[in-house]
Amino acid sequence: MRANLGETLTMGIGSGQGNLFVSGDYESITALQNKLFELEELKRKNKRLLAEIQRLEGAASEISPMDYICRSNK
Repeated sequence: MRANLGETLTMGIGSGQGNLFVSGDYESITALQNKLFELEELKRKNKRLLAEIQRLEGAASEISPMDYICRSNK
C-alpha cells in the first residue's frame, strides 16, 4: 500500500496484535516500524545475553583459585 506523497494515513504497526496505530506519511510509518522490529530483536538478544551472564557467573562461583596455582619444577 503506497500513499500519495504528503498524504497522511493511519496504520497499525508492530507485532500485528493490533494495539499500536500511528498517523503520518507512509515513509515515516515504515521507518518507525523498522525501528520497532530492530528494538524487539535487541530485546531478544539482551535477554539471551543476560541468561548467559547468569550462567557464567554461576560457573565462576564453582571455580576455586586453588585450581590455578602454578607449581615450580624446582
